[in-house]
Amino acid sequence: MKKLLVVYYVILSFFGGLVMANASIVYLEDFDPGPGTFGTEYTEWPVGMDPADPVTNPLDAQEYAIDTSPVNVHSGFANYFDHTSGTGDGNMMILNGALSTREWYDTVSVISGQLYRFSVWASTAEQRNPAILELKIDGTTLGSSFTLSSQLGLWQEISP
Repeated sequence: MKKLLVVYYVILSFFGGLVMANASIVYLEDFDPGPGTFGTEYTEWPVGMDPADPVTNPLDAQEYAIDTSPVNVHSGFANYFDHTSGTGDGNMMILNGALSTREWYDTVSVISGQLYRFSVWASTAEQRNPAILELKIDGTTLGSSFTLSSQLGLWQEISP
């Protein structure tokens, strides 16, 4: 069963105490101007010598692209824009998902004993199988799994 996931922001915020309004961002991956330092078990699209074409060579299972709209990488995906501006100026990570695969990961330095808030903005670009997300830090699941809405282009913040 294929799952499609579109990620716009991955944010790790540091809180100087229990008051969340005092957050300082210690890590931000916004995919501008393209792939950052993150890791993935997916293959970057287009693969090999194949041209980047959403009709004749669409984003396939376990492939990802950094682009401004899902329809640019697969003609069967919805056309919508980034979470913040909504104008098509910003990039997003578009994944044609698979079960039991790490879509995105990175190493971030933190201070022991400090409070942190981890959040991800994600949306669905194809209605049949909305993604089920499980967020982990050091192999430990944060909260319970989260199923994205089947409403196309609805950005949802996941913050366990």
